Amino acid sequence: MRIRAFTDDDVELLAGLARDPRVVRYVGDGRPWPDHRVAERARQALNPGAWGEPGRERWGIVWCDGLPDPAAADSSTRKAGEAREEPQPERIGLCVAKFGAAYSRTTPRSGLAGPSERGTAVGPGRGSGDATVEDAIEIGYWLDPDYWGRRLARPMVAAVVDWVEAGLQRAGLPPADLVARIQPSNQASAATVRRLGFEPVLRAEGPYGVDVFVRSAAAPVRARGAETAPLS
Repeated sequence: MRIRAFTDDDVELLAGLARDPRVVRYVGDGRPWPDHRVAERARQALNPGAWGEPGRERWGIVWCDGLPDPAAADSSTRKAGEAREEPQPERIGLCVAKFGAAYSRTTPRSGLAGPSERGTAVGPGRGSGDATVEDAIEIGYWLDPDYWGRRLARPMVAAVVDWVEAGLQRAGLPPADLVARIQPSNQASAATVRRLGFEPVLRAEGPYGVDVFVRSAAAPVRARGAETAPLS
């Protein structure tokens, strides 16, 4: 997999995913985004800040090279003597990194998911009065539903992690904690990030609350279990 910068050619992809009830089911109130919200997010995506600049974002488009067509992979569907077509690179989703995200095991802060999460601290920091971390990076990602069920979620998120860490390194910045905010009912996404070294630090409360998962900057540079390498 590889990740490239968001361009004008990708606005239609963003709009299509943001208006798809399947994609936004676990985002905020779960409603498809209205036109004005799509336009605002597209504007942000097309005007990225520098890597690591607090309060700014970097958006990326995820491509997968050599992804076989499930139908083409089934030899029973090919006629005798028919050559197998070479797989072509495909745009399978998008991602975002928000710089200067804050989190705490005891004092949660709002993030990309929308409403502020309020919940119960979990893990080693529970009840320890940990200070809020102000310079984390929050990641978000959407996989196009056309590619669901093809075992792409984990390598895609691993590529996003590598993309962020490589971007920081190229900018001469130190590693940072990575944050993923996931609604409790989105168990598949929670399981994916946990396999890549994210640990839960806060359990959500309320109808639109999110669980907070953190991958420490002290983790290995390469995402645990990553099977892909990103390109800028």
